[in-house]
Amino acid sequence: MHQNITVNLIEEEEEAFAVQGLQRRSLKLINNREGILDSEVITEKDDNNGNISGVQKHHCRVFQVSPTIYIYKGDKMKYFVTADLHLGHDNIIKYCNRPFKSIDHMNDTLIKNWNERVKDEDSIYIVGDFCFKSSRSTTQKWIKLLNGNKIFIKGNHDDNISNIVSLQIQFDGITINMTHIPVVFNTRCGLNLVGHVHDRWKYHISRTREPYSMYTCEKINVGVDVWDFYPVTLKEVMQFYHTCGK
Repeated sequence: MHQNITVNLIEEEEEAFAVQGLQRRSLKLINNREGILDSEVITEKDDNNGNISGVQKHHCRVFQVSPTIYIYKGDKMKYFVTADLHLGHDNIIKYCNRPFKSIDHMNDTLIKNWNERVKDEDSIYIVGDFCFKSSRSTTQKWIKLLNGNKIFIKGNHDDNISNIVSLQIQFDGITINMTHIPVVFNTRCGLNLVGHVHDRWKYHISRTREPYSMYTCEKINVGVDVWDFYPVTLKEVMQFYHTCGK
């Protein structure tokens, strides 16, 4: 997977790079022990004659991140999306009429369903509300039980997982925006993948007027309540999308 990521580090760290004449060569997003997103930045120094020297590794606190991830069909790993697991949330069974006898039954089933589909070499985007106001230790316990490379997008009940509120990918020729709250959609993207609405709808069209333009925005709910409590592949999402409203 090739990543082209635009990220703003905290101002002091960006200034330190500039003063030293360093250029950012690559960046990897990581979670630190506090559950807050950090970055691992590789920098290089150009001597103005085209010679690269002084390659260094830095760990920097992320202030704001706006990534675009390009996914190629040749990638062997599978890419999944999901949202609104609400692990540890007893009342969600009643609120959304989930078919579980207890909170333990729900947690165990969601974890089993995830691991049936997602393998360690796969990547999965969690579009918010992975768990419900859980402690950091409980959240990390659930994360360790689940397969795959996990990319978390912040939901309204996620307190200590991620500070990414939206993320864009290029897949199947379409720019896709992922964000938890459906009303915070991106009109510049062809499709928005969202959560938050649980079982209320699976596909929705919004129309919004901006100066001089009217935008139509298509949204797909990737929450577990409308996908049989399983993660879904991006390929399956796009197959569903191409049958909606057509």
